[in-house]
Amino acid sequence: MISVEGAIVVFAKCPIAGSSKTRLSPLLGAEGASSLAQAMLSDILTSLSNQPILKNTLKVLCYAPKSGEAQMISIIQSLNLPYPMIFDDNVDIDKEQLNDISWVLMPMKSTSDDLTSSSLGDKLEDALVRTRELLDTREDSNKGVLFLGMDSPELPMEEIIHGLQVASSSSSSDENKQGKAHLCPANDGGYGLLSIPYHAPSSNIFKGVRWSHPLTAVSQMKALTDIDVDVTLGKLMFDIDEPNDVKDLAMRLIDNDDDSSIIKEDTDDVLTSWTHDMSPSVVIQQSFPHHTMKQLIDLNVIQIHDGKHIVQVDNVLEKEEDIDQSTKVSSLQDRLRQAEHRATVLSDRLKIVKESGSSVIQSLNEELEDVAQHSAKVEAAMIKELSSLDSKRRAERSDYQKRISEWISLANNQKEDIDEYERKIESLLSTVQMMGDDTGSDV
Repeated sequence: MISVEGAIVVFAKCPIAGSSKTRLSPLLGAEGASSLAQAMLSDILTSLSNQPILKNTLKVLCYAPKSGEAQMISIIQSLNLPYPMIFDDNVDIDKEQLNDISWVLMPMKSTSDDLTSSSLGDKLEDALVRTRELLDTREDSNKGVLFLGMDSPELPMEEIIHGLQVASSSSSSDENKQGKAHLCPANDGGYGLLSIPYHAPSSNIFKGVRWSHPLTAVSQMKALTDIDVDVTLGKLMFDIDEPNDVKDLAMRLIDNDDDSSIIKEDTDDVLTSWTHDMSPSVVIQQSFPHHTMKQLIDLNVIQIHDGKHIVQVDNVLEKEEDIDQSTKVSSLQDRLRQAEHRATVLSDRLKIVKESGSSVIQSLNEELEDVAQHSAKVEAAMIKELSSLDSKRRAERSDYQKRISEWISLANNQKEDIDEYERKIESLLSTVQMMGDDTGSDV
């Protein structure tokens, strides 16, 4: 069976009552919000651990605050996962232990115990650097690192595997071709998955990203393309941050639970049916967030009536399977809401792609303009230099012509002098000859 190397880093905040998922407290209470956060994290850890194709993938749980170490160990132990190694500055890395271990606990570096968006980029950069150190120790052929958040328990396994594969330069038949980044945008404008190839410089990957913003995913894509890292786009993921997110999650889980009596409908929604071309030898074990489902039942968000699941929020039944007319109307209304939600999600996805494309095009245009300006400056300098050289050569040519004219004039003058000398000599010779003739006649 094919296995995928590289590293998966789950970025998580310790599920502590009163400080975890506080926006869900009005709906679930402080304890309920933290319990749901722990359940979602548990599903992510078990799904990744139980995936056969990821058996050789380095798995890192990067958490904050550092004081939550005991709680994170307790969660992993409760899931019957191998006891983790704690990777901190003061720990020597044991290569053999690193190859055998299931999870590595990595406390985030921070001056405070808060996982705030203002310092998220610094924390991600630091986690990337330290994870790459672990990969270098393992000597994996794939040095790609994939980040996952803890807010999306519905893990898109195909996207995770695809992200690790495209991040590896060895995944291409062209040995000189570098790996690509892979990003799955989230419904709130952020992203739930990001894989990073080894050649991407850690110091620039998260620069300029607008955290906790509707354009977080777009700005992240631009940050990557600005450093010449190609980015592929995956399907939409759903973050669970607001009360409505909990309701929508519960409804999706009911539709996808194998034990549910509700019949699943086929969909052509490209956002949820997006798949990648996988090799036939790639076996993907589909995961279902059972811990999250159970917790939602314990919190009475999902209730069971007559063997049927229903979702109840604020004591109002939002979904129920029944035979009376009012229930049929309610079901149709629910389907309408789902259709409207799909349309909204599609619109958001298209907006992300469009704005990302515009950002990339703008960046390329700026680079092309810089190149054009540089080329124009170089060309102007060359023309100036050639013009100067041409002027110099023309001056030299004129000087040469002047000198030649002077030499010709001098030569002509010398020739006239010589002719004059020859005439004088001939005249003298004639005089001498005449004098000789006269002397002879007197004798």
